Amino acid sequence: NGWPVLDENVEWAYLNDDFPGDLKANRPSWLASLWYTDPSEQVKLGLSGARLSMKFDPRQTGAPTLNRGRTDFDFWIASAQYNAEDWTLTAEYAQEPLQWRGYGPFMPDRDATGDGWYVQGSYRLRPSLNLMLRYEEGYADTADRDGSRLEAASGGYLPANLGFSKILSAGIRWDINQHWMVRAEYSYNNGTFTLSSRENPDLRDRERYWNLFSVQAAFRF
Repeated sequence: NGWPVLDENVEWAYLNDDFPGDLKANRPSWLASLWYTDPSEQVKLGLSGARLSMKFDPRQTGAPTLNRGRTDFDFWIASAQYNAEDWTLTAEYAQEPLQWRGYGPFMPDRDATGDGWYVQGSYRLRPSLNLMLRYEEGYADTADRDGSRLEAASGGYLPANLGFSKILSAGIRWDINQHWMVRAEYSYNNGTFTLSSRENPDLRDRERYWNLFSVQAAFRF
């Protein structure tokens, strides 16, 4: 239980812009987590949850802004993992009911429930070399999984692919020694729900199908 620290990234995530004004916690938030691990540590099960209420205080600068409004949401996630000698299987499901109230004509009052899940398998070729395969899906609103309502409500301004993401990923990790690690991953994406509006402001310019390739090198002290 405590007061969360909110920054511009949170405002972009839940208000889709950086409006003149301040987004602050409306009251203390809580976070809880419960885990079970069997004696052999082969099976791990977990349930975690959080609740947050945010308020927006507008600042009049002459630029368009929102009215004094509030966003409330709950977030919970169920986790499961099975560990064998050479492989690990992990799955998680998350759900986030949201409410927006009082922001005015730029953001009418509404309710939505976002959710997402993934299944990931990893195989250890040897202790220092791991292969990974993951499939995941995420949705901005469970009542509009194909994004068609979003596109219709905006008069076609917002493409349907903003409302969902379906991603297939494959990767490899090599622990070179006790200090160095190298990881490479490729993802094939259907939908743009996972893309940040802050870094991708032209929503109509997003391609429904796109690829991502990443390489990471890490040094541990």
